[in-house]
Amino acid sequence: MARRKKETIQIPTKRCLHCGMELEYKNFYQLHNSSNIYSGNDNYIPICKDCLKILYEQFKIQYANQFSVLGMKSEELKENAIEKLVIRRLCMAFDIYYSDRLFDAALKQIEKFPTLDMVSAYMKVSNLKQNKRKTYGDTIAEENLSQELLKSAMVDKVRKQFEDKTDNELYQDVYNLCIKLLQSLRRNCNVVDIEKNDYGLMLELQEEFAYE
Repeated sequence: MARRKKETIQIPTKRCLHCGMELEYKNFYQLHNSSNIYSGNDNYIPICKDCLKILYEQFKIQYANQFSVLGMKSEELKENAIEKLVIRRLCMAFDIYYSDRLFDAALKQIEKFPTLDMVSAYMKVSNLKQNKRKTYGDTIAEENLSQELLKSAMVDKVRKQFEDKTDNELYQDVYNLCIKLLQSLRRNCNVVDIEKNDYGLMLELQEEFAYE
């Protein structure tokens, strides 16, 4: 009696658009957001994990060179400034939600697991349950909203310095309302913590937003 031929199990693969290699699904990141850009690709980013790391390093060099042309050395920048810009650039390119809060969470993951790279760490936290369905479009919307709220709060704080006592109370109420709105958005938007209602702090916030 003839032996049965062993059936060959074909492992599904995808082609990376960067290196051109056919790789197993596990070599690609799958997004869990509401973006429909990759809906025909089972929501997998069409660039493999290794190539995303390569792109990350290439962008780091590009940003470092750009700052160098401006006469700024990497060590003169804020801590992790270039890394933050690079992750943001990748998020913009692949429609991934970005926030400074998630970037900081990724840094903590790297501290906890030193062998973890920045791309893997950020993708891990961006795909957590509380961040699902968010895309880079949400990043833009949230930052626009927080910018407008911050401007309103600062304008009212300045105005109250020049108005009479009655108007001062009105502007203070508006200002306090803006602060409450900012605090309520803090968990979901890229808004820094506000603990003091002094004008000096508002100027610091303005500088922080202007930098980014």
